[in-house]
Amino acid sequence: MWLYSYNLRGLYEMPSLAEEVQEGDDSCEAVARIIESVRRNGRTLLTEAESKQILGRYGIPTVDTRVARSQDEAVALARAIGLPIVVKVHSEMITHKADVGGVKLNLADEDAIRRAYREIEASMHEKAGIDRFQGVTVQPMVSLEGFELILGSSVDPQFGPVILFGSGGQRVEIYRDRALALPPMNATLAQRLMEQTHIFSALKGVRGRAPVDINALERVIVRFSRLIVEQPWIKEIDINPLLASSSGLLALDARIVLHVTDTPLERLPTAAIRPYPTQYVGEWKTKTGTPVLIRPIRPEDEPLMVKFHEGLSNDSVFLRYFHMVSLDERVAHARLIAALLHRLRPRNGAGCGFSKSRIRRARDSGRRSAHQNARWARSRSCGPGN
Repeated sequence: MWLYSYNLRGLYEMPSLAEEVQEGDDSCEAVARIIESVRRNGRTLLTEAESKQILGRYGIPTVDTRVARSQDEAVALARAIGLPIVVKVHSEMITHKADVGGVKLNLADEDAIRRAYREIEASMHEKAGIDRFQGVTVQPMVSLEGFELILGSSVDPQFGPVILFGSGGQRVEIYRDRALALPPMNATLAQRLMEQTHIFSALKGVRGRAPVDINALERVIVRFSRLIVEQPWIKEIDINPLLASSSGLLALDARIVLHVTDTPLERLPTAAIRPYPTQYVGEWKTKTGTPVLIRPIRPEDEPLMVKFHEGLSNDSVFLRYFHMVSLDERVAHARLIAALLHRLRPRNGAGCGFSKSRIRRARDSGRRSAHQNARWARSRSCGPGN
């Protein structure tokens, strides 16, 4: 029963993509341009530098990554970034760089950088082909102690994009400590996703190690889910490892795969859960000049609905339900949910579950039948003070 209640509370959450969007934010358009440029070149795999550029646009912190096409350029970039550094293979065709000897760590001088460049180039020629080597990326060597996490997404045939969170690093397939969720997400859903993993207990602090900023991690997950929903061309995306420490969060590596370029737009997968329809939120003024915000209903509006029903007159109750319904019945949770579903699924062009003819009869109070008038008289004698 506890698990049932836990899952039921999750269903009441209604994430909004606009919660993380600031005025003037062009991240969606900027990332769409990057993806379109990759698609025009006939590619489906983004480079590490392109992937990190996309994450950065959505406010996900990434390690500084610069591309070098020669040994001299790699040395110059290392001086600008500061030693020690990390050198990785830069290729539009290689997914897992470590498998082809494409990662060199903790390079502290110029000779080590040049040697690493030559070794990566030779390994690429041997294991992948000369045409797949396009230089290296130069990144600072991050020495922060922390937890290696994974944050990713792939497409499920039935549910569409699915988000994965858990323990990351090179042993991700061994530990298999992970949880799944459907985008979009808000802070509450992000928290619930993390709570389903074993690593979450360690993130809160263990054996003298300072805890990770859980709120910051929630924001990263929410922004990541927004990226997944807003960019349907993304087929797979992995941030592994996502380094989490008391000093902050940092995406050390990232991989993005797109759908094949000839996929029709209507065949691109969409999220199983629709975000809150912010497009219907608007401001309006009454005849007296009072500003009013008009928006679709939210699950957390239930207390306001109860308060609204408490102020209804008997006449209003009868015109709504066509018979007297007590306050306890009207504010019952099951009835409020049913009323919400009626509004989400209008019939016969009307905004509720009644037919047009029945609504017209309710509005025409002068044409009630004798039976209706009798019920109307009885209802008027049931009010408080009568």
